[in-house]
Amino acid sequence: MVCLQLSSRTRCLSVASIAVCLLATLGSAFAAPKRLDCQLSVLETKTGDKTDGVVENRSITVMIDLDVKTITVIDGADARKLDNVGVSQVSISGWVDDVSVGIDRSSQSVVLQTFRGNTVLLEYGKCHDITEHHDHGLWEILQRTFS
Repeated sequence: MVCLQLSSRTRCLSVASIAVCLLATLGSAFAAPKRLDCQLSVLETKTGDKTDGVVENRSITVMIDLDVKTITVIDGADARKLDNVGVSQVSISGWVDDVSVGIDRSSQSVVLQTFRGNTVLLEYGKCHDITEHHDHGLWEILQRTFS
């Protein structure tokens, strides 16, 4: 038996209860992949020195799995796994073959680049997190479970 001071009350917990809470916390230590819904609103086409821009309205889904450092861009029926992933405090980016994506972590602004010969398509937009998984620390789990 272990006794803890939770808020203004003292709770005594069995070792088994603490083990369950620890396992729940360890399970959440491995972050679930993030799922971002991204609305692309601007398309720029660059060929040599010429740049054209148009307004667009289309959606892509971006799956980010930092545990295995992969990004998957889902564009309609097409899914591209980007293996060359860079992660910093400011941004997450990845590329493979003719596609690259970069996402600003604070504003969740996105740029999707597609290379076709000597033409580059640049698509800009905003993402929002639609991940259903929420991580909780041990303290929050203990308070929720035993208060």
